[in-house]
Amino acid sequence: MEISSASLGVLTAGYGLASSAIDTLGNDGAKDTGTGIDGARSTPGWRSDPEGKRAHMNPTDVSVAWEHPPTRRAWAKQLAVNALALLGWIALWAALLAILVVFLSPGYTIFFVPFLLYSFYRAFLQLFVLPAVFRMRRVLREYPWRLYSDAPHGLADRPDVVGRQNGWFEFPNPARPEELMPMVFPRHWGVGWWNRRMAPRAKPELKAQISVVWLAGDPRSIGVIAAPVSDESTPRRFRFLSRRGVGTECREDAGPAGGAVARTGG
Repeated sequence: MEISSASLGVLTAGYGLASSAIDTLGNDGAKDTGTGIDGARSTPGWRSDPEGKRAHMNPTDVSVAWEHPPTRRAWAKQLAVNALALLGWIALWAALLAILVVFLSPGYTIFFVPFLLYSFYRAFLQLFVLPAVFRMRRVLREYPWRLYSDAPHGLADRPDVVGRQNGWFEFPNPARPEELMPMVFPRHWGVGWWNRRMAPRAKPELKAQISVVWLAGDPRSIGVIAAPVSDESTPRRFRFLSRRGVGTECREDAGPAGGAVARTGG
């Protein structure tokens, strides 16, 4: 194969540009600009992992949780997962019904009814989950993240909280930091992951996953809790926490970043 002089010139120029770019990146990583090991940034708003191998943005250095880019990505991922779950359960219900009606005799109906009912139930639940995800975004846009280590928690109902409960965490009262206030999961769906790690007999490796929790909200009214990934750079498993359980006819509205309002009534 013959290579023309023009082609050879283009290849040479491309190799030169690539080499220059690599050298520039290497020099930038080696500059002494307050970086940690391997160039991990240590400027305000950033922190490195224990080995200093990479840096990530500190979630408490932004005015509200929504300004933390990993939070926005994690929220979008949770929204996508729930939307796909809704479509998946609807598709499964439709497929089971089509198989029963088109390909099977009526005698098989009794075997399909439990699966049809369960898939319909799960799709019905997702209709409530999706609006809740958007309400979480509203709270994330109003409140900053607060990180808590070894926050007290449990699964038994709290007598000082009204309404149905599905586990609780305690956080300091903003007005009196020495006072701990319980916040509960007001709904049962979607909290299985949390409950398995909050159980008294949970394995240590499971409990370690909630040894640090993130809270955006006000312990006196409402908040969004999240568990970080292993390097504590990104939140996951967003769920609502409330000072009141289900069935108390309480409407809680996120206020400005410094507080919240809880009102009773319709």
